[in-house]
Amino acid sequence: MPAYQTVVVGVHENMPAKSIQLTASLAVETGAKLVLVAAYKGGGPDTNDPGAGDSFKVAEPAELALKRAAAMCKELGHHNVETHAVAGDPVTVLIAAVEEHGAELLVIGSRGLAGLADRLLGSVPGNLTRQVECDVLVVHTTGGHRRGLHRLGRLGANRHRSGTSYQRTLVVGVHDSPRSRRAAERAGAIAADHKAEVVLVGAYEDMEWSDLKHARDTLGAESHLVQGTFPIESALRDGEAKARAKGAAEVEHVVVHGDAMKGLLKVADKRHADVLVLGNHQLTGRMSQLIGSISSQVSRKTDTHILLVH
Repeated sequence: MPAYQTVVVGVHENMPAKSIQLTASLAVETGAKLVLVAAYKGGGPDTNDPGAGDSFKVAEPAELALKRAAAMCKELGHHNVETHAVAGDPVTVLIAAVEEHGAELLVIGSRGLAGLADRLLGSVPGNLTRQVECDVLVVHTTGGHRRGLHRLGRLGANRHRSGTSYQRTLVVGVHDSPRSRRAAERAGAIAADHKAEVVLVGAYEDMEWSDLKHARDTLGAESHLVQGTFPIESALRDGEAKARAKGAAEVEHVVVHGDAMKGLLKVADKRHADVLVLGNHQLTGRMSQLIGSISSQVSRKTDTHILLVH
């Protein structure tokens, strides 16, 4: 069974064409249903309201954006597409669409995930990743001069087009948590769908002397279970087992020392990752607006596409 059977895609009038091309190309390979949704301000026409004509015009940019997006999907050979223009704010509209269609994945652009103002006031991508109850693919749509945008074609393209081949690569952040394990499972399913390799990355930091002494005093001969690389290596083995159980054929481990976020970004860059897969661990309350979580911090700092697994 494909990793995703129904995918909701947030569409807007300034959305880069390559965002739709990536999603449609991947959907062609798995037969997933695409639900293209555009939010707009205002309501629909009311024959009893003399001003209804003007209010309905606000939907026109959304309708045009959906029409263009649907046409791109058909050009790429994907015809299992629905389009919906819905009045309301984008966050509310897209969350409702995910629930209504039972989507397993929401695709959104990264616009609005950078800068202190967005962290303080929120952004459409940031609010969606905190609230929606499905996986979220954040497609890198800013800074088009960087590597991120041309990766759009790499993941969705035919791997043997023009007689060339390349290795699709999913880099997965791994640690000992339920959502991290689900991220490894999801990456395994995607790798099986798209013949990709999975690179599992675990980070560790040296223990403080007081913590190390306490572990030795408390655990004795078993203190190695919480020292050095042992905990992360155990999590990596568990992640590999889960990825392979979902069909991944090529799985590799990488252990990095130091800050987890820096380590993930370094490996993703070195391996030219198409997608960075993370458990969507979110802080709650006002602190989440200020500092976020590793997953949201990475989303703001990398030009690779990010899959946040719920």
